[in-house]
Order: sequence, then structure tokens, then C-alpha cells
Amino acid sequence: MSHAKQSWWIAAAVVIGGLALAVVPSCSRDAGESGDGAKGAGDVAAPVVPVTPVASKPAAPAGPVGQFVGRNACVACHVKEAELWTGSYHDRAMQEPTDDTVLGDFNDATFENFGVVSKFFKKDGRFVVHTEGPEGRMQDYDVKYVFGVYPLQQYLIEFPGGRLQCLTIAWDSRPKEQGGQRWYHLYPASRITADNWLHWTQRGQNWNSMCSDCHSTNLKLGYDAPADTYHTTWSELDVSCEACHGPGSKHVEWAAAYKLDAADADAKWSNRGLAVDITTVPHAFVNDEKGLHVTSEKPFDDMQVDTCARCHARRGHVSVQYRHGDPLLDHYMPALLEENLYFADGQIQDEDYVYGSFTQSKMYHNGVRCSDCHNPHTTKIIAQGNALCVRCHLPQKYDTTEHHHHQAGSTGSLCVECHMPTRTYMVVDPRRDHSLRIPRPDLSVELGTPNACNNCHTHAEKDAKWAAEAVMKWYGDKWPKDERAYARIFTAARRGMPEAGPYLVRQTLDVESPGIVRATAAVQLQQYLTQDALGAAIKAIRDDDPLVRSNAVMLFQSVGPEQRVQYVAPLLGDPVRAVRHRAARVLIDVPKQMFTAQQAAALDEALAGYEEALLAHSGNRDAQMELGGYYADRHDWPKAIAAFRKAIEWDGRHIDAYMALATLYSQIGRNQDAEPLIRKVIEMPRGYGTSAEVWNRVQAHANFSLGLLLVEAKRYEEAVGHLAKATELAPDRGRYFYNLGLLYNQLKRPDDTEAALLKAHQLEPRNGEYLFALATTCRDAGHFDKALKYAQQLADIYPNDPGPQQLMQELMKQQLLNGAKR
Repeated sequence: MSHAKQSWWIAAAVVIGGLALAVVPSCSRDAGESGDGAKGAGDVAAPVVPVTPVASKPAAPAGPVGQFVGRNACVACHVKEAELWTGSYHDRAMQEPTDDTVLGDFNDATFENFGVVSKFFKKDGRFVVHTEGPEGRMQDYDVKYVFGVYPLQQYLIEFPGGRLQCLTIAWDSRPKEQGGQRWYHLYPASRITADNWLHWTQRGQNWNSMCSDCHSTNLKLGYDAPADTYHTTWSELDVSCEACHGPGSKHVEWAAAYKLDAADADAKWSNRGLAVDITTVPHAFVNDEKGLHVTSEKPFDDMQVDTCARCHARRGHVSVQYRHGDPLLDHYMPALLEENLYFADGQIQDEDYVYGSFTQSKMYHNGVRCSDCHNPHTTKIIAQGNALCVRCHLPQKYDTTEHHHHQAGSTGSLCVECHMPTRTYMVVDPRRDHSLRIPRPDLSVELGTPNACNNCHTHAEKDAKWAAEAVMKWYGDKWPKDERAYARIFTAARRGMPEAGPYLVRQTLDVESPGIVRATAAVQLQQYLTQDALGAAIKAIRDDDPLVRSNAVMLFQSVGPEQRVQYVAPLLGDPVRAVRHRAARVLIDVPKQMFTAQQAAALDEALAGYEEALLAHSGNRDAQMELGGYYADRHDWPKAIAAFRKAIEWDGRHIDAYMALATLYSQIGRNQDAEPLIRKVIEMPRGYGTSAEVWNRVQAHANFSLGLLLVEAKRYEEAVGHLAKATELAPDRGRYFYNLGLLYNQLKRPDDTEAALLKAHQLEPRNGEYLFALATTCRDAGHFDKALKYAQQLADIYPNDPGPQQLMQELMKQQLLNGAKR
């Protein structure tokens, strides 16, 4: 997928019996926010400290970086590189269908999947597939292009509107003895009906928006949003020279001039006329008594990794068109360590395409770059087996039984089997985790994350506990158990546990951690907004890593306009486009008179660029979601509703779209339109590939939201059922029990009130809201002893706050009065 998921939620608040029922937003403004940028009473004030922006926005380049000239202009000089590239996966990324390029069996072969029988045959020299079409009817389709080569090959079908669709019946191109040479379905576990987002005729399998950027050279998407059509073009069908090196016309000019006068050519053309230099700075890796380290004092250059990450990353678009030589975040926003995409310790779960895992690794942070292990022209690794790793790591220290504790020459003795375990995608494609981590079976026992040991040792008696004990026996105290400590923090945050907040603050500011980890911690802090969290955000928006800055800035959505101008407005001049765009989103509803003329102009420019990029890629469901959030933040309700409606139209099972539209309707007073949307979510079956744990949390949130909606409509008895269901599905969420307790109090059910509020308190013992509710509801029920106990606990948590002390004095007076009456 090309777009990182962006959910948009609007907070809602309902008052029952004088106490607020509040939906905890994951990433939004307060629902009570006024149109002039004033914040509601629940806003957190940011600490007042001076802010120094990272740097000012760079000037635009003086001229074009050149024109695309095609690989034929390169071959004459670069014969060796051309020979290495020919036949590579990049060379065969996308091809015209011929007898040589088509690997699948089109000799009247058939394939059945859940009762749908597809047929593959040739007709008049064309490769034809007879299969289920967009309306569920069987039709013949000509293969337009061949997509990929190994371990699977897909086929593209041309549709009206310039669309190319990826057939989800693929050819397994592995050898027959490995289970290949067969047709198979990419989603074998369940029936994918014609109306499903994942069906091959739907937008989830659209080549233009999901795949094209990375399989051809000089690709221009050409999406026409009003017409909803594509005019996608390329200069070369496959991934050729200029896909990585950039347009080559100036390099060709330099080469011609160099033959005549080398000095003059170098004086006229910087960098040999290349649009981007992706050769790495040579580093000498030494393993001595200091351990493995780099001897070169030259700085590490990210340009090669950024160039590769353009395709080898899970990311969303930030610009209309990529330009070689720019920083990655000028054009793409990499996905973070999100739930369902990565495990809590950062191991790959869904497809991440390498970048997100590699940038977690010590190798990346010590200067290792892609071409240190991979030949960029053959796309193969440059040595086989442990020979690849011992180029840097001493074989006498690491390629030994004493280190890996497996028989020499066995699978278990291979470095990659322990440090780069595989996870299989698209049924037949095992991909290695590039975070190059130390196996942690102990975390598997504690948190349920996978580990490399149990990839091989799958017998029931050799479980994660067995593996953890074996590792401790081998290495003892030398085992680095502090590595991946953020796994526990992210697990707690994903479960909404209140104690995660302070740890997320520290993780956000831990400069020894990878940038993607710090950025993930900053995003998760959005559910733990405190003074400390905002203090961390103030520091994080000045982080050297633009990935951290661009995500930390979103924490300022919940502060007042003055603080947003103070802290966020300087980022409108950030050198990286993604940071400027995110800053503009945060500032979108601040009154214009609060900006200087320069800031106002920078804001308008950033918002215009942000919207232009969204519209350029808006043929995708996720872009429509982001457009909806953008228009909602601008209070352009019709456009926001239309965008969310379009996302639902394109994917009728997209829960985020239903919930985003429902909360928008609730915000603008259209609860009657919100209710059926939430009920639709509650009625949905679990989605393909969604775990039961995640699905329960989704359903819990939907029931919780519906419960609050019904409370606002004073349909209390109906609301009880849904709030209770939320606590059943997510028994670790104190907020759900808290709101259920308040509703019970409204219904005059004191025992149920106390039980629910007590459960909330047990889950979050230091939450002052819960203790206050326990104290006041017990007081109202005449249980003054209990009320005093809870008020005392509240005073212990907030010793410098006079409020709990006043409450205790009030309770003692009432207790005395009550005793006197008796």
C-alpha cells in the first residue's frame, strides 16, 4: 500500500448529572472548539519557553535538474552496470506480455477459489483471463502488462478511465519442488466478493495509485480528481537507470565535454551533471577491543537510503511529483511503528518494504547503507550466507558455535536466521526483517511479540518460554535485556494504559533511540496530553530528524491559538516539506490576525501545497480520508462530508471512514445521521487479516461512541447496553468503566455506579477524575465513610491542590450533620 493510514477523530462530550462523559480522541481538536480558533476548557496550556526553529526553508533550486534521456544513453559508457542490471528484478519489474515475459500457465489452465473458476488461455496472440468482474459476472480480460517476476508474477488488466488493475490470482513462479508453478489467490483464507476493497477490480488493487510509483521510470500519475480518471505516463516501463540516478541529460552533456576537456567539464557541471549522487561515503569498519565501529570521520550520507526508501518504504505522498536529490520527507511520509503494521517491539508485521525496520537498526545508525549488502544493479546480495556478514563482523568471534550455539553449517548457524527472521507476504514471498535485532524470546513470553527462535522451533514443547530459558543459559548476564525496551512502552500505550504516559515522554526525548521510535512515541502521546507531554513536544519539534518533528508537531492541536502560533508557526519555515505541511494543519484554524505577514504567507503556501498534493493522489481511499480531515479542520463541512462519503463509497468496510463521518455529524449537531453509521460498524464482521484483539478494541470504541450518542439523546437504557458492551470488549480501559458508572449514577443505580467507578479506579489508580466521581457519587448515596476514603486518596495524589481538601472538609461536615440528625 502506498498510503500510510491517517485516522481523523473529533472529540465529543456529553454531560450527565453534572459530570462530563468524554470520548478520548486519538488525534483531534476538542469538539467545543469555536470557529475563531478559541480552545475549550479542557485544553492543556503549553509551558512558556523560547523556540528556535531547526532552520529556515531553503531557496528553490536555480534551474531544472535535467531531462530523462533513457537507458540507451547510458549503456555506451556504463557497459558493466548495464550487463548487471539486465535481467534483474528492476529490469523485469513491469513488462509487455510475451511468450518470454509471461511465466504463468495460459494453456487453458483453470483455477478455482471459493467456487469461482477462472480460466487462463491465449487468443489471437493475446493472453486472456476469464474471471469474476466488478459486478460479480464472469468476463474475459486481456492481460495488458506483466507485473513482477519472482517469487510471484501478477498480471495487469486495463479498465476504463486509464485504470490498470492488479489481478489477485497470481502465478507462483518458484520451482515446482518448492510448491511453485501454480496459480493461487493472494487472499486464500476467505471469499473476496466483488464489492470488497480487496477485490481485484476495486481501488485497493489499483495499479495507478497503489503500485505505479515504484515499478516504472519517470512516472507521472496524472490523476484528474473531478473526472476521477488517470492519464498515467512513464519514460520507461521498468525500473531503469534514471529511476534511481535521476534525469540524465546533464550527465550526458558532462560526459561529452569531459572527453574534450576534463577540467572544464568539472568546472561547468557540479557532481558530474548527476541529479543525485547515491554513492556512499567509504567507511572502514573495524572490530577490535572497542567492538564494531567506523574509523572514518566523514559524515554518514542519507541520500542513498532516501533514494531507495522512495520505493522500499511504507509511506504516503507529501508532494505532487517526486524530484531526485530531495530529502525523503519532501515527497513522502514514512509510516511509523503503528499497530497492525509493526509489532510493539518494532518487528515487521504487515508489509513495511524495509525502510521502517532498517532505520531501527544499529547498522543504519553506524553508517551501513543499502549497497554495503546489496548490489544495486543486480538487486542481489553481494555475498551468500555468513560470508556477507563477516565482511564487517569478525568470523572468529561471530561465525562460531560458541556464538550461535548451533551446529556449523546448519540453518541455525546462519546469521540472518537469528538476526533477520522472515515473515511471509503475498502467500509465497518471505521477506527479512531489516532491523537486525537480537532475538528476544523473553519479550515473546511477556508481550506476545514473535522471536526468531520459534520461527524454527515450532513444536509445542519448545515454546517461547523454552527459548528464553535456553538463551539465558547460553549468555546469562551478557544478554542485552534492555534492548527494545520501548516494546513494553508501546504495548502499554496501545492498550491505553495510563502509566504509559511518562514513559512515552522519556522515549520521545531519548536521542539514543531511532528517529522512527521517537516519532512513534510522540504520536502515542496524543492520548496522554499533560504538561510533561507538551514539554516533550516543544523539544521534539526541534529534533534533528524531520520524521520526529513532523509527528511531534501534531501534539500542539490541543493547545490554545497563542501557544500554537508561538511554537508551531516557526516550523512553517522548516527545510522539509512534510514538517511544513503538518505545521500548517495544526495552525489551520488560528485567526489570521495572530500571524505576522510573513507567517500568514507561509501558512497559505503550505496549505496550498498540502491540498494540491492530496488532490493529486485523491483517487485513493486513504487520501480521501485525509482530505476529509483537512476540510473538517477548515470547517468546510460539505467538502469534508463528501470526502468521507467517497471513502465509504470506495470501501464499504472502512471503519475509520464511518467513524470519522459519524463524529463529524455529531460535531455539527446531526446525531441522527451519526447513529446509523456507528451501528453499521458494530454490525460489521471482522475484516480480513484483523486480529481478534484489535477487532475487540475497534468494536469497543464503536459501542462506547454509540453509548455516548444515545446518552445525549437521553435514551439511557439503550446507552447502558452499549457502554457495558464496551467494557466487556475492552476490560482494560478505565475510561469506559468511568462513563458507564456516571450513567448508572444518572439512572439511580448506586451499587452499579460504585462498582463501575471502582473498576475504573483499579485500572488507573492515580486518575483524579475517577476518584472525584467515586467520592461525589458515594456522598450523594449517603456513604460518607467511603466518600471520605476516596477524597483522602485524591488529596494524597494532589497534595498541593486545595480542591480535595475542601471536598474532605465538606464531607466531614455533612457526615457530622447526618449523625446529628440521627
